[in-house]
Amino acid sequence: MGIEVDKKILVVDDMDVMQKIIIVHLEKLGFSVQRIQRAPNGLEALKLLLSASKENEPFDLVICDWN
Repeated sequence: MGIEVDKKILVVDDMDVMQKIIIVHLEKLGFSVQRIQRAPNGLEALKLLLSASKENEPFDLVICDWN
């Protein structure tokens, strides 16, 4: 498949299909699907961000929808 990029990514979108499309594109770019987490809204994303920070495992990238 190519080079695998080991970055922790958070995908935030209220539409499940959009989350899946973003993840497919990230996978095609070489990002490890095992390191990608999803959140359906901003509140859940903030919870995941806080938890990751407390565990000293912060996200490298957050992708969120703007609508």
